[in-house]
Formats: sequence, C-alpha cells, structure tokens
Amino acid sequence: YTAVENRIPAQGKDGFDCPRCGTFANQEWIELWSRSPNGGVRQFDDVRTMDDAGRWCGAQCARCQNWSVWREDRMMYPVAGLAPLPHPEMPPEAKALYEEAREVVGISRRAGTALARAALERLLKTLDPDAGKANLAERIERIIPKVPDPVGQMLTIIRVAGNASLHVDDDPDDVLVLVLDPGETEIVELIFEAINDLVQE
Repeated sequence: YTAVENRIPAQGKDGFDCPRCGTFANQEWIELWSRSPNGGVRQFDDVRTMDDAGRWCGAQCARCQNWSVWREDRMMYPVAGLAPLPHPEMPPEAKALYEEAREVVGISRRAGTALARAALERLLKTLDPDAGKANLAERIERIIPKVPDPVGQMLTIIRVAGNASLHVDDDPDDVLVLVLDPGETEIVELIFEAINDLVQE
C-alpha cells in the first residue's frame, strides 16, 4: 500500500491519480485570481465573505486536461477526489453505493465511510450468495481465506469504521479518529482501494 500513498491527490504534488480521469499523471499548478468589478485583480477568496481565508489554486491534469480546485490543502472540486474510481468489473449494485460514497466523502468523512461499508456489504452479498443472511462480520470471515492478508485486514477496518461512523461517541476508537481527521487522507484512500482490490481478487 506504500505505492498507493504516493498516488493520493494532495495540494502541491507534481503528480497523483487524477480525480477527474483516474489516471496517474503530472499536475500543473496555478494560483487562482479574481477580477473585481472596478478592474482590480486579487487572489481568489471566499466569495461569500470576501475575506482572505485561504489561498485557492488549481491543478490541471496532463492526461485529460481537466482541473481540480483546491483551497489551501483541501480539494474543493471534484469532491470525490479523495477516493479512487471504482474497479471496472465492480458489480453494478455495489458500484452505485461506491460512487455515492465517493461523492460525499470529500464533504463528510463520516457519511462516506458509512456508505463505503454499505458498498462492501453489497459487494460481499454478490460475491458470496451462499452466505445467506450472515452479517457483515461473518461475510468478511468467509472471504478472508480467499484474499491476501492486507485486503482482509482492510475489510475488517471498513466494517469497524463504517459501524463507528454511524454512532456519535464522545470517545471514538482510533480507527474512526483517523478516518475523521481531515489531515489524514491515506486511510480514506485505503478504504476505497481495499474494495477495489477485493473486486480484483
């Protein structure tokens, strides 16, 4: 998973997995500026408050030529940029939930993680229909012998983080703390990557 971490979109990086086309590509960065009604030019800022709360910049993908937009170190557009595109062979039922999780994870880590858990459960129901009415923990136990250890461990993390994200707890466990930390993008990437890895396996 070390290689995956180097592909995660982050402000200022020369190359990462493009949130628009999904390809690892070089990124060309520019600062975003706005023209005021009186003809002046200034650094683009929050148009609602017209304050200087954060520098805005854009990154253009060398492969697809599309842009991502950033405010300081947070990707503002597209919001699904934190998570990789679904594996091309992901079953449609799981893919719909996976895409919904991608769409919201940039806005709400809690909602994105809960939906990623739902996508995993739907995927396991499709991959292992003989499991009947087993719960998610039992389904993961059934699939673990058939996948590499890192994938099996991440499936358990998705279950635990997804469950925890649905409960408001004054003392959340370590996994949920990492998932909800806006500075920690790697764990979110790995959650979605593990679902894709399961499809690949």
